[in-house]
Amino acid sequence: QHKGESLVPAFVLGAELKPRLEIQPAVAALRDAGLDGWAMWVWFTTPSSWINGVRPMDLLDTNPDLLSEVARRQATNVA
Repeated sequence: QHKGESLVPAFVLGAELKPRLEIQPAVAALRDAGLDGWAMWVWFTTPSSWINGVRPMDLLDTNPDLLSEVARRQATNVA
């Protein structure tokens, strides 16, 4: 939320501006750990040492299963 509006990062959207289903497991794991809004955006867009400096959002196209696994592992450490 920003100034009363819901903002959605472009990497969350696929064809025809519909939400990408492959992001859902990662989002669910991060929400369970208490992340939301900007904190979740930071997690997806910041290079991670867990995946050799790759931004988690970059795994959406190449390895969504690894993205979900990293989110679950990091969420476990946060919770």
